Amino acid sequence: MLPHQHPDTAARTAWGEARGDGLPGMQAVLNAIVNSTSLVLGLIEKYGPEAWTTIETAVEDTVSSGGPIAADIEAIYARCKADDAAIQAS
Repeated sequence: MLPHQHPDTAARTAWGEARGDGLPGMQAVLNAIVNSTSLVLGLIEKYGPEAWTTIETAVEDTVSSGGPIAADIEAIYARCKADDAAIQAS
């Protein structure tokens, strides 16, 4: 089962990130998850699946063990600029 398919992933994340902050802290974590998800889905709906590819690559580079290197950041920036140019042209 993939992490996003696990029914209590959000609850586990809230607990792991903010259990020491009580219910208000865990609610803040859940709010951040919902807001980020809404933003990403909105971008995908508006600009198409290419937006997801750019976001997915950025996230994968960010969470890798060594983090993104300068070349990764430059490549993501170039893709964002290209996506924006395509969006503006449409």
